Amino acid sequence: WIAYEKLDFTKQDVSSFTIRYVNNSTRCASDARIEIHTDSYDGPLVQTIDLPATGSSWNDYQEITTMIEDASKLNGEIHDVYFVLKGTTSSSNPYIINLDYVRFNSELILNANERIEAEESLMMVRILVALLIILGQHIKILNLMVAKILLKSDMLVK
Repeated sequence: WIAYEKLDFTKQDVSSFTIRYVNNSTRCASDARIEIHTDSYDGPLVQTIDLPATGSSWNDYQEITTMIEDASKLNGEIHDVYFVLKGTTSSSNPYIINLDYVRFNSELILNANERIEAEESLMMVRILVALLIILGQHIKILNLMVAKILLKSDMLVK
């Protein structure tokens, strides 16, 4: 297990975890998982996350992001947090995983398609704003032209 003492969840609520790891299919447990506990390695279970094989080498890192099922077990408090690695090992698969990092996220991480949709929506808003600015400038020009025409017609009448 790996422990981090006194993590402060009082200032910002967390909603998901991101874990970056390697599960080398030729050397690691096929049923690898990580359990996240508070206050001791066998304390209250926050969540269990399965960590499937990422490839057949030690360089096949992957990230997995998962929502916290019951964030109230963390949020609003200060906890020691324990990451307990579990899986069935053997002489040919003596390792669980190679853990690079765990990150707590305060908001849902968007997947690639959602990110593209959000970026497209933002681009459409920017285009609309630019068109409104151009339209506003044209209205000002039209107002000036109308004013000039009225001024000329007023001069012609006198």
